[in-house]
Amino acid sequence: MARRTAHYTCVIVRLRSATDSDPLIAIGRWPGRILEQPRGDHGFGYDPLFLPDDGGGLGSAELDPAVKNRISHRGQALMLLRQCLAAGRAL
Repeated sequence: MARRTAHYTCVIVRLRSATDSDPLIAIGRWPGRILEQPRGDHGFGYDPLFLPDDGGGLGSAELDPAVKNRISHRGQALMLLRQCLAAGRAL
């Protein structure tokens, strides 16, 4: 799978108002590789073709949904946003 690297990126922005000059921006990045053949039945879109670096050898569509939600680009961005909101600080 040489040269078949890929990644998902999720950006979540929290605005206090439409004119917020200091938004909270959380970015999650999920690196991996593009599979040769689809694998798995979970997820949607490109999930059957994505092999995450941190998936223990399982494709994205093969991961338990709870695990995927925790380690995915969306899960990472949400975790970062939650941590910053809980700490009362900007990202």
